[in-house]
Amino acid sequence: RLDRFANELKKRPPNSQGYIVVYAGCRAQKGEAKARAEKAKEYVVKAHGIDSPRITTIDGGQRRELLIELHIRAPGQPPLISSSIYPQ
Repeated sequence: RLDRFANELKKRPPNSQGYIVVYAGCRAQKGEAKARAEKAKEYVVKAHGIDSPRITTIDGGQRRELLIELHIRAPGQPPLISSSIYPQ
């Protein structure tokens, strides 16, 4: 999925923004969602040569199960974030 995400981001205008949103599962450790998002970003940047500022990582909160969402948005559009089962 990350490879397809990177390839699609390359096709978009250079000011398009990619978002990696990670929702931790119920049994996750504190900071696990953000760490997973950063690791995914690092892969996309290193493996595909995407400029780091084009990708924003977001800790989406918590869900029953781990969930990772990948979004590409036009300039000025906010990221798409689903609701968490627990308020932040």
